[in-house]
Amino acid sequence: NHTVLEFINWCLYGRDEGKGAGEWASKGTGKYLEGGKAAGGQLTDQRFCGRILEGELRFNMVNTVCLGVIHKVPAPGGMSAVGGTGSEYFFYDNGVISDTKLSNCEFSAYVQKEASADGNHHRCATEEGPAKVEAGTHEKKTISIDLEALRKKFVEEDCAILMKTLELPDEPIPLWWTADMINASLGKCWEAVPVAEQKWVVGEFNCSCVGVSKCLPAYCKPDTPNVSWKDIPAEEAGHATKYGDIVGAEAAKLLGVVAGGAGAKDEGGAPAEAPPDAGAGAKDEGGAPAAAPPDVAAAMKKFFDDKGGSIDMAAFSTFMSDMGMAMTPEQCESLFSSLDINKDKQLSLEEFQKLIDEAKKAS
Repeated sequence: NHTVLEFINWCLYGRDEGKGAGEWASKGTGKYLEGGKAAGGQLTDQRFCGRILEGELRFNMVNTVCLGVIHKVPAPGGMSAVGGTGSEYFFYDNGVISDTKLSNCEFSAYVQKEASADGNHHRCATEEGPAKVEAGTHEKKTISIDLEALRKKFVEEDCAILMKTLELPDEPIPLWWTADMINASLGKCWEAVPVAEQKWVVGEFNCSCVGVSKCLPAYCKPDTPNVSWKDIPAEEAGHATKYGDIVGAEAAKLLGVVAGGAGAKDEGGAPAEAPPDAGAGAKDEGGAPAAAPPDVAAAMKKFFDDKGGSIDMAAFSTFMSDMGMAMTPEQCESLFSSLDINKDKQLSLEEFQKLIDEAKKAS
């Protein structure tokens, strides 16, 4: 346990002697503000949500298309739902790899009647639950979550103002990203809250290292250093391919190749209808003829021809900027890498054409 002053000193000075941070058994070094904003120094002002024990919901998003939700529940006795900690994952598809759409879901746990030393009522391993209920130390608790209601509000209300709220009004919503939601409803953990009264908050956004859990068999670790795509079971590989196809189609949409995106979904998860063509008579808000969207494919071909048939990432970045597609260096590098099929750090017209062809097939 630490005082508020010790915590503040830990954030500022870390383990430096004589700075009043006390003794810390954690592995971190503190000094979270060191170097200021330029060096990434920051603290997140976010209150603790005790219902993390009930799990968090990871919404897997491609632009504003929700592929599905993962209910990530901390391991018995734990408070982290991060992979590798023994946490349990429950997958809910949104009509991408099955005919099942998001709806109500329930999760049951066998929970301590008496709080642990940390003040929390932890669950036990599911297989041990009935015996512990019979022994009188635990009780069965069930929580209900309306996943579709959450998705609908998140996509239709929150996503529309998300980047502006994050003070990034000129940035697009990332191509592939996740949002982790925690039930912040008042009351004790594991005490059911009516669905209509639940309050969910986002504890984390991630667009830098979004994973494809279906590909975990290809995850190289010390005990499996040589695994690859070939080690993924056929069913999981098929699912991962469907996800990848949607991401590719949405990337084509970002490039202006396919109107509406071949992988775009309507609000229920079904394929969305392409928007009607504005036509030559379309007007902007002021009544003047609306500017036609850039013909990215034609412009890209001319750009390649001018550059001798292939371009590097710097030239690609210039092209994207010239086409009015604002992208961060990280976004540009990620997109370039995905298009660079030959992995030679040069993008050829043929490689770009393959993207166009695949997008047209998907549509």
